[in-house]
Amino acid sequence: MIQKESIAGYSVIGYDKDNDVFICYDKCETFELAVDKAKQLFLLVEKDELKREDNGEPIDWIEVYWNWNKDDEKLLWGSYNDLDK
Repeated sequence: MIQKESIAGYSVIGYDKDNDVFICYDKCETFELAVDKAKQLFLLVEKDELKREDNGEPIDWIEVYWNWNKDDEKLLWGSYNDLDK
């Protein structure tokens, strides 16, 4: 789903940079679970196999956020910064 609403807790978000679209792939109870899920999805990103359902555009990177689209939103992890992939 194209992510517009707020999500409390940890969210695994994919980003399509060509269209400036964020998509929520999962909501997790802990940071560790969110990063594990993000790393699994990033394996698909690296192979260009994670695509948007609505138009087939590839997802370019994966991020983990705390309180997505809320006043206290924080980016906690990004696949582009992970040295231990």
